[in-house]
Amino acid sequence: MHEVFERASALGEAIQQSEEYRAMRNAESAVMANEDTARIMSDFLGHRSVIEEILASDPPDHELLAEHGQAMEVLQDTLGEMELVQQMTRAREDFAGMMHQVNQVLRFMVTGEMADDDDDEQAGCGSGCGGCGGGCGHQHLQ
Repeated sequence: MHEVFERASALGEAIQQSEEYRAMRNAESAVMANEDTARIMSDFLGHRSVIEEILASDPPDHELLAEHGQAMEVLQDTLGEMELVQQMTRAREDFAGMMHQVNQVLRFMVTGEMADDDDDEQAGCGSGCGGCGGGCGHQHLQ
């Protein structure tokens, strides 16, 4: 089993050295280093935190919930229009695509079967994570 862990570690290192991983990390760093995107993301997360607090209260204030939800939508739309965020999203999609291919190879080597793209969609994450809503374990703005 030691050899399996050594090879898994080597695979992890190879992934970290991949162009897709480096591009994703660089894009994420650029977004966070930009004052405008960092401020908007901070505001977005602040509204999310307030929503979580409202949902935890009994009974939740639906008017306040709607107010913060609308504010989050405006901020998310603003972020989605920013070039740095678009670059980060594309880089994350490219990395997710590479990881999908890696997982396909691993599955084939272990089982002799290739996963159908339908299997991935049902699991909650397509090749680009566009419709998974965060269920795939990646960080999302939503």
